[in-house]
Parts: sequence; structure tokens; C-alpha cells
Amino acid sequence: MKFRSTAILLAILALLGGAYYWFEVRGVKLAAEREERDKALFSFKPDQVQKLVLERPGERIVLSKQEGGWRVSEPVQALADAEAVDSLLGDLSAAQMQDQLEASENLAPYGLAPPVIRAEVEADGKTYELALGDATPTGGYAYAIKPGAKQILLVNQTLKSAVDKQLIDVRDKTVFDLTIDQVQELRLDRPSDSVVLKREGPKSWQLSAPIQTPGDPEAIRTLLTDLSSAKVKEFVDHGVDDLSAYGLEKPSAKVSIWVGPDRAQRTLLLGRKDEDKDGVWASREANGPVFLVAADLLTKVEKPITELRDRRVLPIERDQVQAIEWRYPEGSVKVRKLEAEPGGSDRWRLEAPLKTAADATAISSLLFDLESLKAEEFASAAPAALGLAAPAWQIEVEQDGRPLVLQVGRVDTEPPWTYVRRVDGPPLAVKSDELERIRLDSFELRQKLLLDLRRDKIEKIEVAVGKQRVRLRRDGESWQLEQPSRRELPRELPRELPRELPDEALNDLIWSFDYVQMEKVFEEQPTALARYGLAAPAAEVAVWTQGDQLVGRLKLGAKVPPQQAEPEAEWIYAYVEKRSPVCAVEASTLKSIRDAVGKLAAGTD
Repeated sequence: MKFRSTAILLAILALLGGAYYWFEVRGVKLAAEREERDKALFSFKPDQVQKLVLERPGERIVLSKQEGGWRVSEPVQALADAEAVDSLLGDLSAAQMQDQLEASENLAPYGLAPPVIRAEVEADGKTYELALGDATPTGGYAYAIKPGAKQILLVNQTLKSAVDKQLIDVRDKTVFDLTIDQVQELRLDRPSDSVVLKREGPKSWQLSAPIQTPGDPEAIRTLLTDLSSAKVKEFVDHGVDDLSAYGLEKPSAKVSIWVGPDRAQRTLLLGRKDEDKDGVWASREANGPVFLVAADLLTKVEKPITELRDRRVLPIERDQVQAIEWRYPEGSVKVRKLEAEPGGSDRWRLEAPLKTAADATAISSLLFDLESLKAEEFASAAPAALGLAAPAWQIEVEQDGRPLVLQVGRVDTEPPWTYVRRVDGPPLAVKSDELERIRLDSFELRQKLLLDLRRDKIEKIEVAVGKQRVRLRRDGESWQLEQPSRRELPRELPRELPRELPDEALNDLIWSFDYVQMEKVFEEQPTALARYGLAAPAAEVAVWTQGDQLVGRLKLGAKVPPQQAEPEAEWIYAYVEKRSPVCAVEASTLKSIRDAVGKLAAGTD
């Protein structure tokens, strides 16, 4: 009986809920949709439009949709800016009435006799019209009226701004219709010279005139981008009888571009500058229509040949480099790329003057500096005069199985340049400070991290500082403090530590020896640790990963004498048993470990 009563109550509640939704929620939604429909000025969709007319006193613009896109059919025959037309139609199709005023016989006070702008749309066999007048005194709205009506409407001022277009706004202003990656050849005819650039590969160009030399892919792509993005500022639609008025009878420059496998040609003639209009008069062909483009386009076309030839000192691609070798008077330094780690990061090994892991981050930075190293000047003096007959040092980059060798010669102080050359190239001047960034020694290239940890893999930690000893072991998601006494630590060891922890001791301990790096190497293969205070170290840290794999046993010893340290640096000797040289680390490392161990020991039962 009780169950039946409950079921009846639930049914009643369900009916009430349905009634509430139907009459209240859905009713409100339907009312809102009806209100939106009532406010809508038009009922067409942009893709239904076949013709658009914009009319203002003294000007009539007619846009027609034809096969291939929109065209201007009045007052000139020309291509239309499809993006501008689509945006305008989108604004018109979404136009809404915000309010309405009383009917008026006199439309002049509203700027509607004649209107500021009138829009007429032909869509799906129907015609839609709207006249727009002045802005309201308080701003934000504009007056509008539909044809044959006397009711004054208020619409958003943004609608008027969107519709109030001039011919230049809706006309296609593209100077060059081209896809940059399909350009096969570029020719620049200037009064001083003719420059010919031919594509040799996806990222390589050859400068074949006025000199034979590789072109700068970056500079050429930038120029092509400037040309393809150039826009017409003004059209001259009347016939031009005298080209000299525009400087086009003898152009200042001619740009010719060949595009695609069929080598379709695009041409641009650039005439005189018009200072008043901040532009340059141009035409796509001799005796063709004249138009105005931005003044800086001529400047870009006239850029010196030195800016178009390849100024890269070493034309490398970072991900294709297999090995790098420095040859100094005191000996060679060499690194080689190994197979990438499962995560995708590159791994490198130092092969000379010793074999050890290399610092992948340092090499990544080096490769960036190598790739971006550019010549400041192409030197004309003989290599011997520039110190390149007997180079001071050189660097060899192995890429795709072939060596690229850069020789380094004389250093000048004014300007601060160093002369270099590739074995197969001309002498170049580069900035000395940029070159210095690629001159590295074995210490800068080697892996300097003493304990290469992955925190999520650590299973056991042992730390000894003086008489204090701490041993911790992971137990599932938590840790057990096994020495000096056993207790559960309610803190797993995360990869990224939160800022505040209930128990910070464990995390302080990990931070104390994680990311400890060598600052200087004293002895690669030590035979006597006592001289460094490492036979009876001040602190010792051992870390194991899964399966009791020892990551390393870090020992911290005596203070490094000031005469052996960098100025104002405080270092102590350090050593990872059988895995590192005797080296220097920051003295603060010992203090951090001592403090962390003290916290853990003090917190035991």
C-alpha cells in the first residue's frame, strides 16, 4: 500500500514537472524565438543571394553572383572582394529592428530623404530593400525604413557601418593572385640591375642573375609574401592616355612571376611615387588599367641583391644534423646524435675528448644558433688576408651523410666582426658575439646533471649526513620511512609538486639533490677521494628506481678553495660513484640536504 502511494505521488510530480516545462520553460523559449522573428528585417540566407545593390546619392554599385564568384557589374566591370561581399550579406541577413518610431510623412529629419545608403538584395526570387539614414542623437542606433512604409525603424549603428560601403570596399584589390609554394621563378627588373631567382627545391632557391649564387629562402619567401598580400589602394577607372603622368611609360621596376607547372606568368609594372597619396602607381601590363599600391612595395622590390642572396653561414636543418665536431689548436671536441628516446627527444653523446652523455638542451640551443647565423657582409679580400689560409679553428656539421665545414679566421674590433668561410664558399663577415655562441668546449656540451632522475620511477632513497641516516621506500602510492624508525608518510612523490604540502619534509629532501649540476670538473677518473673530502663525505645520497636499479650514489665533500672556484662562488666537491668525475657543485646543496634530513629525523616516532 505504501509502495502504491509513493508511485502515485511520483506520477503526479512527473506530470507537474512536464506541465511546468511545457507551459513555462518551453513557453518562454518559444516566446523568445517569436520575438526574434518579429525583430528580423529579412528572411533570406546569404547563400541564396544572386544580386546586391548599394545605392547612395550620386553612386550606384551593383554586385552579381556569377559562375566563379562575385563580380562588380556597375559602375565598372571588375572582380568583387568575395570576403567583403559575404560579410556584408551576413550582416544584412541577420539585421534586426531594435525599436520603431511613429510614422512620419517627413523623412528628411531622419536622413532618409534621400537615404544615406540603400541596400537591395535579390534572393531566391524575392527582392528585399532597406534604406538607412542618420545616426540617432544619442548614438548607438541609426534610422531606417523599408520601401513603401512610413514607419521609422531603429537599427544598430553597426548595421549602417557594415552596409555603408564604397566601390573600393567591395572591389577585389588583389595585386598578385598566386600561391607562394607554387612560384617557380621571380624576376625583378630595376634601373640598376635585373635579378633572377629560380626555385630549386621546396626550401631552396638559386640566384642566377646578376650573379650565380644560392638565394636566401627566408628573404625570398618574405618578398613573395609581400607581393601576394599587396592590395590596391585606388583604381583609375577612366582611360589613361598619358602613362607618363603615372611614371609607367618607363617603369621604375618590373616584377615578373612564373607560377605552377605550366609556368603561368604574372606581371606588375611600378611607376612613380605619389607622395600625396603615399603610394606608387602601377599596372599589370603595358597600357593596362592603372591603380595605386602602397609606397613601400617599391622599396621591397628594390631591396639590394645582398639581401636576396643566401646569407646563411651554414645551411643546415636542425633535425637533420647527425654530428658536430670542433677542431681547436688544443684538440677536437665531437658530439653525435643517438636514437631518440621513446618520448621523441633527441639524445646526444660526447665522443671526444672523452666519451660521456651530452647535454641535449645545450646542443638544441647550439643548433638554433648555427641555423640562424647570418653573414653581415660578403668579403671581397683574399682568404689569406682574412686569416682563412690557416684558420684559428673550425667546426664541421654532418648532415645527411655529408660534412659542412666552417673555417674561422681574423677577428676585427670595428666593426666587431669575424671572418669565416665554408670550404666551398666565399669569405663572409659575421658578428663576433654570435659566432662566439657556437664556440663550445667539452664541459659546456657534456651532461652536467649528476643524478638523472625520473621522480615517478624512484623506489628507494638513502641519505646520510654525519651521524644522521634516513632510508625511505615507496609502498604503492605512499612512502615508508624505514630508518631511523618506520612510519607511513602520507605523501606520494609527484612529478610536479604543489606549492603547499601538509608534510614538506619528503619533498624538501628530493628537491635538495634533484637537478644538482656540476660547475667545474677537477678529475675525470679519481684515484684518491680523500684529497677532496670524499672518502668520508659530509653527505651521501643514493637513489634506486624500480627493480632496485641504482640511479647513483652522490657524495658531497670538502669546500673548494677560492683559488679554484669562480669569483664569489661557493662550491663543494662532489662525485657520483663510478658515474661522474670529481666536480664542483653549489655549497647550498649540502645545506639543503642537511636541513631536509633534519626535518625527517625530527618527525619520527
